[in-house]
Amino acid sequence: MTDASGKEHVSDYSMIDIDKVIDIIKKDNRAKLINFFREHKELMHRRLLECLEREPRTPYLRFVLETPEGLRRSRYVLDAFEEALAGNVEVYFSDQERIGNIRAVQGYQLKDILVFVVCKKRVLCEIINEYNSKCECNDDLIGVSDLFLLNYITDYSYIILSHFFIAKRDEIINRSQNQLHALQRYTARVISVLQKEDVWEFSSQGIFEIFGLYGFFLPQNSKDTKLENVIKGKIISARKLQDLVKKMTDVFSHSFRAMAIDADDNLIRFNEGMERECFKLICFHILPRNSRQLGLFFIHDQGRVFKFETFDRNLLNQFLYLTESVLSNCLMVQGIDEKREELHKLTGRLISIQEDGRRKIAAEIHDTVTQALSGIGYRALACQELIKKDPVRLDSELTHLTASINEALRKSRQIISNLRPNILDDIGIITAIKKVLKDFQESENIETTFLYSEGIDVSIHIGIAFYRILQEAIHNTRKYAQATKVDVSLTLADNEYLSLAIQDNGRGFDPHGKMRYTENSGMGFLIMRERAEDLGGELEVASKIGKGCRIVVRIPFKGRQEDAED
Repeated sequence: MTDASGKEHVSDYSMIDIDKVIDIIKKDNRAKLINFFREHKELMHRRLLECLEREPRTPYLRFVLETPEGLRRSRYVLDAFEEALAGNVEVYFSDQERIGNIRAVQGYQLKDILVFVVCKKRVLCEIINEYNSKCECNDDLIGVSDLFLLNYITDYSYIILSHFFIAKRDEIINRSQNQLHALQRYTARVISVLQKEDVWEFSSQGIFEIFGLYGFFLPQNSKDTKLENVIKGKIISARKLQDLVKKMTDVFSHSFRAMAIDADDNLIRFNEGMERECFKLICFHILPRNSRQLGLFFIHDQGRVFKFETFDRNLLNQFLYLTESVLSNCLMVQGIDEKREELHKLTGRLISIQEDGRRKIAAEIHDTVTQALSGIGYRALACQELIKKDPVRLDSELTHLTASINEALRKSRQIISNLRPNILDDIGIITAIKKVLKDFQESENIETTFLYSEGIDVSIHIGIAFYRILQEAIHNTRKYAQATKVDVSLTLADNEYLSLAIQDNGRGFDPHGKMRYTENSGMGFLIMRERAEDLGGELEVASKIGKGCRIVVRIPFKGRQEDAED
């Protein structure tokens, strides 16, 4: 015999003297029994199903009576029993061994399976009694010795089925207990991990301890990475496994479901209800809660076929849930650390900006308003002297004095406008954006376009935030992007979300790269993000090297609502 893996398997009938059973069968005159059984086999099968129909419907009986496989199985039992009567008892006993193992793996109850055995014996006795009652010749009767032989074979087959069922069930229980203990140990180790790189190491070790298989993580966007470097020498048949992994990753570019490669190299979906149990590779996404996909995790046995049963699949779901929960914690801690670092640097930068702003304002006031007022004061004193001495010249000096006062007022308004853009109060966000883009285009010779939804009216708080974000974005474009065109849009989606998008065709950058928050780079994005989050919204930055940059600010919007401070 061979088992499911194709290896030679020797049946263990130590509880039975198989030779003795065969001798008893061969010594008996079996010709009469064999002829009787063959003539009545179809009737027995029909009566057996009828008898089973009258029993309480258990999961096992539903399998036997309601599935094609179960109906075929009920017929094959009678065929195998006929082989035993013919002297081929090992055919029948081997079948009972196999079924004992299978039914234990499938999770059926032994008492439900034995209902089948009891019904078979009952139907056999009924048909024998009917047959004997119609016999005219005593030599054709099914006698006591014949009944003994029939029950002898049936009872021993029951012993074999029960023995291997219980042995397999105990094996499953022991293995399941060991797996659960391994999962518990994995949980204890991984639960306190704070770095996601450490999670991959623990998870690979956990897969081996729980399932006796190998696992490795393939980061997102690493399809072109040499798999030898990812696997790190842990695979014996590396080339064969690489081919399977490549086949899997090619499919995962179009699908986000768990997948597997079965024993026949077929690519299939991997789910709890599947009937297949033998695989070469299993692959699933790593997708922590509220996070983007981190990559793919593969389970394998170095390219060999391995068995992965229903309990294993259920356990794997627990393993995945736990691993993704730990990764969510890692990402949350990492995010908190990054936010803390950003806040620390932002605070320092804002203090620096505040001091620079004060210095510039002081310089502007000194260079413009103070000097203008000083000049006005001197002219006013001169006018006092000229009132009596030179009235004609007084008129000219008053004209100059008026011009100086107006210029001082203009410069004062400009300083105030730089501190808080009055243009938003006077002409609204749409016209303000148009003016910023017009000034930018004229000063930098960069083409600009502006698309917007008609009738947008925002509060001053939102208007100032969007205005400053736009100023910062085009400042970055001017300083770093080397762009020739900037497209801006301000749209309102479903009267719920207000969106400001700024797109340039510049040289771009890697938004996932580590930003260095210095005075000259990076802080602009951080300040823009803080402004967006202050409005309850979000800022997205999408860019690729050589493909420009797109900045989108999206906030909840329910019409113009002036803040209390406004």
